[in-house]
Amino acid sequence: MSVAHAEYPYIAFTPPSCIPADGNALVEATITPSEGWSSVRAYFMRDGRTELYFVEMRPAGNDRFWAVLPKPDDKTPAVSLRVAVRDGEGRETRTPPSVVPVVRGCPVRLTDEQRAVARNLIVGETLANQVGGGVLGFLCEGIVLRMNYRGELRPEDCCCETAALLLAKQGRSPLLPLVILGGIGGGTTIVGGGGGGEVSKARP
Repeated sequence: MSVAHAEYPYIAFTPPSCIPADGNALVEATITPSEGWSSVRAYFMRDGRTELYFVEMRPAGNDRFWAVLPKPDDKTPAVSLRVAVRDGEGRETRTPPSVVPVVRGCPVRLTDEQRAVARNLIVGETLANQVGGGVLGFLCEGIVLRMNYRGELRPEDCCCETAALLLAKQGRSPLLPLVILGGIGGGTTIVGGGGGGEVSKARP
C-alpha cells in the first residue's frame, strides 16, 4: 500500500495486482477527508515512458474513490500508476508510483456504472506535446474525449476516426454517445460526441 499525506489529504492506495491485457483496469483509493478537493485523479503511463496521462476518480462513499483505465495495447508490458489529490490552490499530493504488470486473463470485476464509464472515457494530458495521436501505450477503444494540460476538452479525434471506420464497416451510424462530465468540484456538463465544435473549458 502506498500512503501520501501532508497535513491533508491522507491517501491510502493499494494498486491492483495486475492490469488485464484485454480489458479495463480498476483503480481504487481511500482519501481522507473525501470532500473539498478540486480534483482526485489516477495518473497512468506505459512503464518506462514519460508520457503521463490521467483519468478523474469518482466517489464511491465512505472516503473511497475509483477510476477505470483505457485498455493497454500489446506493446505495454506494465503500467505505472499513482493517485493524486489537488486542493483549491492547485497544490497536488501524489502517492509514489506503482508499477503493475499487464497480464492476460487478469480478473477484474466492474459494476454496470464502471463498465459504462469504460465506454466513455475522458483522458487527461500532462504535456503540451501529447496533443495529436492516441494515448501512448493504450487502445482507442472507449476513449471519447481528451483534456489538455490547460484543462480544455476536445473530442478524441484519433480514436473517433478509428471507431467511425469500424462502425461504417459494420453498417452502423458512426455517432458517439453523449458523455456526462461530473467533476469533484460540482456541476455537470453534457457534451455531444462528433467532429468539430468549440473546445470546452473544464470547470476548476
